Formats: sequence, C-alpha cells, structure tokens
Amino acid sequence: MCRYIESIRLADGVVHLKELHQQRMDNALGTHRWNLNSILASNALPSQGIHKIRLVYSSHDLRMECTPYVAKKVSSLKLVDGSDIAYAKKFEDRAKLDTLFANRGTADDVIIVKEDRLTDATYANLAFWDGTRWFTPVSCLLNGVMRQYLLQSGVLLLADITMKNFRHYRKVKLINALLAMNGPEVNVEAID
Repeated sequence: MCRYIESIRLADGVVHLKELHQQRMDNALGTHRWNLNSILASNALPSQGIHKIRLVYSSHDLRMECTPYVAKKVSSLKLVDGSDIAYAKKFEDRAKLDTLFANRGTADDVIIVKEDRLTDATYANLAFWDGTRWFTPVSCLLNGVMRQYLLQSGVLLLADITMKNFRHYRKVKLINALLAMNGPEVNVEAID
C-alpha cells in the first residue's frame, strides 16, 4: 500500500500553510479523505517553539507525530544524477532519494540533476539568488507547499536552471514547509 507524508510547520501554536497541505493530501489520494483541520483540532499541540507535525497517511489510515524542529546545517552541496527518479508526490518511501543522498561524499546534501536541469535537494526545494532576486527551478521534482506559496506571493520567480547556467547565480537556499525562506544558504562555489 502506498503511503504519503506531510511535514507541517507549527510555530508558537500556529499551523502554517494548512490549505496548501490539505490540497496536497487531497491530490495524493485523489479524494478529500482526511480533514486536516479536524486532525489538528483533535490533538494537543505545543503552543511555543518550532515543531514539525508529521503525518503518514494512505486512503485507509493516518498517523501523526509532533516533534521539536531543528534545521539541519548545510554548507556544501554535491550535484548527483537523478535521471531515473520520479517524486511528484511526497511518498513515505524515500529509498531512491536516500540512495542519491548516500552519494554526497563529504557534502552535506545533494542537488538532484535530471536531464541537465537542477531540481531539488533531498528534503527541500531550491531557491537561487542572482544578486537581486530569488529564482526556483522550473524542473523541480516535488512542487512543495512552501515553493508554491513563495511563487504565489511573488517572492520566487521561475527559471530554467541548468548545469550550464547555475554558476551565474551567487547562492542557493534550501526551502521547504519547515524552513520557509530561513533555510540554509550555500554559495554556488560550494556546489561540487
């Protein structure tokens, strides 16, 4: 049975981007099977600090856990070939992503390259800074909820970021629902 995961930011008692998380859950299952508002209301959630609400669900069952969240430190990235990976839905089974991550060498994480285009890191979408504006690759593997939100709000712009042009940017930032735009930044020179 296919299971999906949802990682949701809880900051000082406020659940972030609920509507986008609900949409992704509905899209994963093809139906409105789980009501996120009801799930969250039926659980005691911390009112202080940053926490990760993790849902693991299928059309038949749902598990929830809430743990304190501390962002991973990332100061270097390695380009890895992910031509055979597909991750359009946030699957619980991350074996292929884990295999790519294992190829990082001494880097902290990887940037997955598909058909000469930069896509995502293993747990985050990417935002590239050109000195003036932030851009996110058109060719993402997973259209994350934070990526969607930042595109809708105009903070991010879409760009075709390739092996040939990514070094024109100054830095890359990892973004996801828990990090928002506060994720680790890596100078493009630190991408191997």
